[in-house]
Amino acid sequence: MKTIYIIFTVLFTLFANAQCFELFSSEYQHSLALKTDGSLWSWGNNNRGELGLNTGVAPIYTPRLVSSQMAGAKIFTGGSKSFVIKSDGTLWACGDGDFFGLGTGTQNNKYALTQIGNSTDWSFITAGGGTIALKTNGTLWGWGSNIYGQLNLGTDSLQLTPIQISTETNWAKVVAGSNHTLAIKTNGTLWACGLNDYGQLGDGTITNRFSFVQIGTDTNWAELGTGFLFKSSVAIKTDGTLWGWGSNLNSQLSASLPSQINVPTQIGTATNWSKVAKGYYATKGIKTDGTLWISSSSGLYQIGTDTDWVSIYSGEAHFFAMKSDGTLWGQGGNDFGQLGLGFAIQGTSVPTQLNCSAFLGTEQVNEVNKFTVFPNPTNNNIYIQNTSNENIEKITVTDVTGKIVVEETQNFSELNIQNLESGIYLLVITSANKMENFKIIKK
Repeated sequence: MKTIYIIFTVLFTLFANAQCFELFSSEYQHSLALKTDGSLWSWGNNNRGELGLNTGVAPIYTPRLVSSQMAGAKIFTGGSKSFVIKSDGTLWACGDGDFFGLGTGTQNNKYALTQIGNSTDWSFITAGGGTIALKTNGTLWGWGSNIYGQLNLGTDSLQLTPIQISTETNWAKVVAGSNHTLAIKTNGTLWACGLNDYGQLGDGTITNRFSFVQIGTDTNWAELGTGFLFKSSVAIKTDGTLWGWGSNLNSQLSASLPSQINVPTQIGTATNWSKVAKGYYATKGIKTDGTLWISSSSGLYQIGTDTDWVSIYSGEAHFFAMKSDGTLWGQGGNDFGQLGLGFAIQGTSVPTQLNCSAFLGTEQVNEVNKFTVFPNPTNNNIYIQNTSNENIEKITVTDVTGKIVVEETQNFSELNIQNLESGIYLLVITSANKMENFKIIKK
């Protein structure tokens, strides 16, 4: 046991001080993270299997290992769905199967990553009311819900599996909203289709479009984002200006603009915007000076004073942002564990770092974890949820020296650690002659 803990301590020290995040994606109430060692992790809501852990147990408050063999992969989240494009170009999905949004041909939820078709040239995925994808050859593909024409099929028919939705091969970027789609071609033109009841397509009308229409004549569109629940759209041009249109009922675009905007309208006068996030309730962005911004009822305001933000990812009531040193920070709601802090709290009002050490929750590789440990950190009790039919044989807690400080051979649902000193401990659950290890923190 002492040897195991020494290894754990060394790993903890290394990872806590090194850049460990290569890619990240967060949407609705869950998140995916790809570490630089090629391992894929997930946390948050999981009632539809969107975490890829081969279980519907939810929520998951601490990052859990999905796979250790994901080097070179790309990761995407949308609604209650997750997608992975592996290094070989194949597409994999899990989560909510409603309206055929996973592309499996059925509406069944998938609790583990499942390959979609046999193509090996997928490049990018975005999921909202429908699912849209880009291939490496610049073609655009779609599947799932199409009730408002968001798949550019010219009809409102459901699409059970991926189908090419445009014959053109010059698509560069695409984003799916709740029921509308925005896309940019390599020539910088902007296109939209789908639901348009609040002018979110930006074509000057409130008429739904079942096929792409060009939005204006400008050829300098660069970045896209869509508001999910509030039916709005945002974009950045190559000149660094920020634009918005659609619903502005809650000032999610700008407090200075009308409650509904039917054509792209500039937000503010700044010319140094570089990133904009697809959001639910607010617009979030990053400027070229590395500052982080969010919209509110009083307008866009800067979050903190840091100037090293490089990317931003927005969920339903939370968001994450990454700094240039590779550290990851979350803010907002955490009722489903979407901040990955190891416990449920109402939320955070300032960016809170998600340390690399949070990703040392288990040594199980290529196996589905059978237990959930919560809350973590804790002052008094640790609870163990057994999601399998296997009997627990023993539970031990060891301190930094490798000494066993708590051992339980009868009560396998709860541990009292209130007498332990504050610090980091290793909790080991033994079942079926296997050990599952968790880092726990005593406040």
